[in-house]
Amino acid sequence: MNLFKNFIFHLNVNDKKIIYLIYFLPISLLAGSLIINLTVFFISIFFIVEIVKEKKFKKIFNIYTFFLIFILMYLILNSILISKNTESIIKAFGFLRFIIFTTAIAYYFRIEESKYEKKILTFWFSIFLVVTFDLLFEFIFGFNTLNFKSTYQGRLAGFTGDELKIGGYYFGFFLLSVLIINNNQKYFILFFTIFLITSYLIGERSNFIKIFLISIMFYFFTLKISNLKKIFFLALPVIVILLITYSNETYKQRFYVYIIKPVIEKNIDLKFSEDRHISHYRLAIDIFNNNKLFGIGFKNFRHESFHRQVNLGENIAVTTHPHQIHLELLSELGIVGYMIIISFLIYAIFDGYKIYKFKNNKISLAATFFILATLLPLIPSGSFFTTYGATIFWINFSLILRNKLKL
Repeated sequence: MNLFKNFIFHLNVNDKKIIYLIYFLPISLLAGSLIINLTVFFISIFFIVEIVKEKKFKKIFNIYTFFLIFILMYLILNSILISKNTESIIKAFGFLRFIIFTTAIAYYFRIEESKYEKKILTFWFSIFLVVTFDLLFEFIFGFNTLNFKSTYQGRLAGFTGDELKIGGYYFGFFLLSVLIINNNQKYFILFFTIFLITSYLIGERSNFIKIFLISIMFYFFTLKISNLKKIFFLALPVIVILLITYSNETYKQRFYVYIIKPVIEKNIDLKFSEDRHISHYRLAIDIFNNNKLFGIGFKNFRHESFHRQVNLGENIAVTTHPHQIHLELLSELGIVGYMIIISFLIYAIFDGYKIYKFKNNKISLAATFFILATLLPLIPSGSFFTTYGATIFWINFSLILRNKLKL
């Protein structure tokens, strides 16, 4: 114990080092899993050092802390008692890093609110602009500025080289980027239009639907012009998107034939028949039906899909999760785990909106809409626990959490 204390107190850590790492977060998400994990790790470690040295443990504890610790304990117990494999247990304990990470982001946004908040968001906006330019470059020339291109027609891969990741990235930072120019109506409308069109061009349907819905809500909530003008300016990106859909056969297939047409014709089976993850959805539902209370075990979906494919000869691809958040939680954690996490998210949504209403805190509103969109039962919708998606989620959540810290 003394050795640990000596190690902590001799570490040369100051606020600026951690602030620089927070600046770096959007770049780390473009650089790959290793860089993301290192960034999350160092922010978390430096934060622990800061809290221990300054003796601020009591100041960071709040209702969310207890919520998150409760979720952590459930994941650990579920992995030990239900999953019963070392990999699941290690990953369950790994959730702790996101508890520390999101608290760290909240802490530094809170204590440095007057000094660094706007600077950090402005820098993140600049990175988002570069990413947007790169995506538009790829749409025009067929490859991006690093010569990356998507392996799928009608999609953009950007700096990540992966259309699914760049779609999640765009969803995660969309509102935080338009937020910084919200007070300048001309720039807000201009960049809002460009960003919305770009999110469509990426070709990642689920994330575009989420971006479209939350951006419209944020647009009507925060833009201080008449409703008639709001509708007029919103019509521009919508018209451009419709023109692209009409003139480009690939986008017409992806968005009209597979999404809009089945809804109009009330033929939802068509949408499901075209979804390459349909076997994963069915497997998740089957797992849940046979393991309703506690699920098959945290991070055990991959083992079950492998078992079904190799041992039972079922036509299913081995995958780490069912590519749908609600099905992931229900199949792996059961009704108990699902209700714990969903209750946490719903509480955060109401709390974030309340903070916006009482303090006119647009940052909290942006984070609230992000969490709300995360809960939409879209297919596919990624995983709640992967490093990439979780990092983006906990960055946004921290912007609600910061209001609970008593510093």
